[in-house]
Amino acid sequence: MVVHCEAGLGRTGTIIVGYLTTCGLSAHEAINSLRKVRPGSVETEEQEAVIYEYARLHRAPLEGSDSQKQQ
Repeated sequence: MVVHCEAGLGRTGTIIVGYLTTCGLSAHEAINSLRKVRPGSVETEEQEAVIYEYARLHRAPLEGSDSQKQQ
């Protein structure tokens, strides 16, 4: 799969990092991982904030499922 915007850093990085969070990486780990292979990815504080919020919202249903299984 290929994901690309004009420069391939901001919007592209945001989408790729969002995907990495669905694969189990924290937002911080995903951002750092992408920046190691593509420096400059996720260009703005707003993009970072969206990634952290997405990761938080994505984790919530999964955490709820785990707690329900334990009961």
